[in-house]
Amino acid sequence: MSHTELLNVIACIVLTPGLTFLGVTVWNAVVMPEQLRQPISLLLWLQAATCSVFLIGMILRIVQLDLFTDWASAFLVGAQAITVVMVIVRMLRLHKHLAAILIVLLVLLLSGAK
Repeated sequence: MSHTELLNVIACIVLTPGLTFLGVTVWNAVVMPEQLRQPISLLLWLQAATCSVFLIGMILRIVQLDLFTDWASAFLVGAQAITVVMVIVRMLRLHKHLAAILIVLLVLLLSGAK
């Protein structure tokens, strides 16, 4: 295992519980507007899940197994991107049609449509 892989593993070990804790804290926060609490908590939990999948992938590479980590990480990153767009739409209070267009464009971008 190289030094960069070791640093990535240590960072994921710190980030996974830290982001989970922050997600719970934001979910229960009274300072943040109600409409942003749940999406931002979801974003933090998705990031924690991505770190977990990355950590599992690092461990599986050590034992020469690579089962599902590529698909799982791609799914989680896509879910994070959609959540970020939804948070931006809610923060800016954009018109519903503009929000729908942004979501469709993001899905097309993520799916690799030409």
